[in-house]
Amino acid sequence: MSWFGPSFSASKCKPQLKMACQRVKLITNKKTQLMKIQKKDIAKLLGDNKEEKARIRTEAVIREDFKLEAYDILSLLCELLHERMGLITSMKECPPDMVESVSTLIWAAPRCEIPELIQVSKIKTESRTCARVYGKHL
Repeated sequence: MSWFGPSFSASKCKPQLKMACQRVKLITNKKTQLMKIQKKDIAKLLGDNKEEKARIRTEAVIREDFKLEAYDILSLLCELLHERMGLITSMKECPPDMVESVSTLIWAAPRCEIPELIQVSKIKTESRTCARVYGKHL
């Protein structure tokens, strides 16, 4: 029995992790293209001496840039868990180097626009992952 609990299914989790990586790539490409357009709009506003509007739009672009960086991190974590699924399911306790990855994905799932990540979170939390990660048994 793995530390994910008896109801955990690696065969359900691995495809969701892979699809989450693909979804992140799609979202990242889409947002990158939108940011390019927004930057051109900001340059046009500055050319028209509308500095206040340009500042507001610049803040939005900066926030989107931070989101893109966060999505890149989530993608890396999904790939890491996908590759180490065999090791993860064979252990009784959470490997110390995986605690942060699992916890981060579970925390981020409801806060981002990646439905596959929500499914991964559900698979893990339904099988008592959170409790096992922190060494507490429900």
